[in-house]
Amino acid sequence: MPCLRLRMSIARITAGLGVSWNTVNDAVLATGHQLLIADPTRFCRVDSAEH
Repeated sequence: MPCLRLRMSIARITAGLGVSWNTVNDAVLATGHQLLIADPTRFCRVDSAEH
């Protein structure tokens, strides 16, 4: 995920790709869902959610 490492803004990513903000946002949300929300093991290493 090079965009995250470079901390590029959505506006800069859209300009570089030649697409709209909505297109990039949809891709980010879909990837986030695939990598985080849809992963049933995402909390396997969490012992407690308390502070």
